[in-house]
Amino acid sequence: MKLFKFLDFTKDGKGIEKDAPQKRAFFRFWSRFWEKRYRLIGANFLYLPSAIISLFVATLVFLVAASLFVTLEGSDNAISQFLQNRESATEMARQTIIIVIAFTAIITTVVPIFAVGPFYAGFTYLLRSIVTENPVFLWHDFKTKARSNFKLGLKVGLTNFVAGFFLMVDAAAYMAISNNSQGQFSNVPSFILFIAIAVILFLSLLLMMVNLYAYPIMVTFNVTYKQLYKNAIILSLIRWIPNLLILILNAVLIALPFLFMFGNSTLVIPTVLYIFITPAFIGFLNNFYVNNTIKKYLIDNESADKSKETTKEAEGDVI
Repeated sequence: MKLFKFLDFTKDGKGIEKDAPQKRAFFRFWSRFWEKRYRLIGANFLYLPSAIISLFVATLVFLVAASLFVTLEGSDNAISQFLQNRESATEMARQTIIIVIAFTAIITTVVPIFAVGPFYAGFTYLLRSIVTENPVFLWHDFKTKARSNFKLGLKVGLTNFVAGFFLMVDAAAYMAISNNSQGQFSNVPSFILFIAIAVILFLSLLLMMVNLYAYPIMVTFNVTYKQLYKNAIILSLIRWIPNLLILILNAVLIALPFLFMFGNSTLVIPTVLYIFITPAFIGFLNNFYVNNTIKKYLIDNESADKSKETTKEAEGDVI
């Protein structure tokens, strides 16, 4: 029975000594991760049903965008052959497209652009509590925070879905138009295409950065929908380069498992990791990163609106 102790969702983990010296961030991250690894796996299992729904939605959106690309681009390319399940598609092309779909679905659900908002709020509360070394009771806190953030979580989840859908469709349309330089879109000026891809790239990165902060802010402060996005957008812009680096790290960590398997087993390792730890590990990493920023610009910011203490840490705007 000792093997299954990590599935006890009501028992809090071991704390740290009050006067223990502060480790460097890198060592503190890995120390905390290793100490709470079973609780992170438990949190991952709690969130997994919602994560599967999110993966399905992300995959569906990708396929819609891919269909638009095929329609606009007009040629008989590998994507067209894959979507039509034709035998003319080579095995390498099939595997490449499957990997791209899987990678896109995973990264857009762990950042998270596609997520069931209330459940991701509960999941984020667990991860943030582990990062900040606060007591956490997995099932109780997950259920309580999902319920208390139900309305705001739904609004954020729907907003992210709409934004993510249109950005993915826009990216597909851009790629189709730029590839069809000899067809019906041959008269589109190159500077228009440059502006289009610059806007799509900027908005896509901004959306991902906003979602680094949106759910941690939601479960930490008693904010409105407008305040939440105002805070998240400002923190995204003023920390643009560090945010970009953490997103690149996210992408690298998600891509690594795909490098170790080929052929029909390509998705085995990513699937097993996703079931046990991927959403929790990436979420833990991102919460560890944003925690200091939120503390500096919100919790410790004297100009922030902290007119009312709540059961969370505080409430307020950045400015």
